[in-house]
Amino acid sequence: MPTPSGPRRVRLCQQHVLRIVVQTPRAPDARSSSRVCRSTDRPQARSEKPNALLRSTFSETTVSSSSPARTPSSARKTLWLVVRVGITVCALGWLSTQVDLSRIAAILATVPRWVLITPFVALLGTAALHATRLTLLLQASAVKLRWNEVFSVVLRAAFVGAVSPRGGADIARVAWLSRAAGQVEPVLAAALVGRILDLVPWLLMLLWGIGSGVLSQNPPLLASASLFSTVFVVVLVATVVLGTFGRPLAERLPLFRARALMVTDAVQTLGRSPRLLALVAILGLGVGALNVWSVFVVATALGAHLPVAHAIGVVPAMDTVISLPVTISGVGLREGVFVVAFEPRGLDQDAAVAAAWTRWSGEIARALLGGALFAIGGPSRADPTMGYDAHPQNDSAPETDE
Repeated sequence: MPTPSGPRRVRLCQQHVLRIVVQTPRAPDARSSSRVCRSTDRPQARSEKPNALLRSTFSETTVSSSSPARTPSSARKTLWLVVRVGITVCALGWLSTQVDLSRIAAILATVPRWVLITPFVALLGTAALHATRLTLLLQASAVKLRWNEVFSVVLRAAFVGAVSPRGGADIARVAWLSRAAGQVEPVLAAALVGRILDLVPWLLMLLWGIGSGVLSQNPPLLASASLFSTVFVVVLVATVVLGTFGRPLAERLPLFRARALMVTDAVQTLGRSPRLLALVAILGLGVGALNVWSVFVVATALGAHLPVAHAIGVVPAMDTVISLPVTISGVGLREGVFVVAFEPRGLDQDAAVAAAWTRWSGEIARALLGGALFAIGGPSRADPTMGYDAHPQNDSAPETDE
């Protein structure tokens, strides 16, 4: 077999070094890394599995790294990043011409402090719930990690997602948990099932917003809620079908076979505990409730007419748009969504942007807390996404998804 060269060789070396970081309690020294990189011309069928699993779960690329012709090039990723930066700059430029920054500052100065800290408290609560859900799923997979360890990883991953232009919170979370657990497959199964169960409360709230008519005065939000609801239903139905019929069905799929096989294995492994899955789904409702509560408090404090029943449908629809990987950390997109959502409900553009920035301040505070843990985290400070292509997603979106 010919020895790989150029960018292909560098990418393989990065993948092998990350695999050592994930699977062993200490990082490799320079000699072991060099030795691994020199041996990339030998078959590594078993050791490639964690990398393939991570890629197939949290990347749009559903093929393994052994197909360089189908792997997104660094030029394409750089181009996509440049496009997102350009859209972000344009959005901010347009926003600066539409709002009065001095008036926004004056509005924020009048907001009570308890309102300002509400988004941070809510996001800290969602992080705690996510850590609880992951801990339960990991324990069902025979992975014994303490809740505080998982909570620390969730916060540090939020920091990675906030500071990285390409996102990567999911990759960081799985990599750190895999390193702590000493194994990859159970962690991936728990993370994947947790993400799928996240869709249940989000879907219920979107359907409420569509069916109750609270989104009728916001056509863009109604369209986004309808589209995402359809996608969520398809994903959930496909998951149930794969879990029911197992690997024989997944192996026959012409597309997304690798991802379908992993979904099947994860669902069949954790599907043996239906009560646990029900509990995790119920905790997901708590995550959704905290997200709705934070926006409800901020918007009503600034003068919006937003009954709780309306907030349950409006906020998840807003999050579907904010979560789109169009701008860096949702900058510009978030403000536009708040204007669209709350101008018909009594807030002018300046007040709506002030509400958006108040909510964003909670995300920044959570990221700073995760950054502090990242800084004192010892060996865990190694970049957990090295060698992987994180899906360029917007990790600033509330964790109904993160």
